[in-house]
Amino acid sequence: MEGEAVGMTVSGVLENVSTVISTVVTCVTDNPVIAVFLGMGVVGGGVALFRRLMRAGK
Repeated sequence: MEGEAVGMTVSGVLENVSTVISTVVTCVTDNPVIAVFLGMGVVGGGVALFRRLMRAGK
């Protein structure tokens, strides 16, 4: 187990994360159903944040 962690570098991890994000974005843009569900979640989160900010401003 110790030998496995030695080969991992920061640049390698960042490259892997970049690849995963790119794959997810490609999947979402190719599938409109997934895009709608993610969009609804983002809009819902934005509305909730806006409501909290409005209540905090009173």
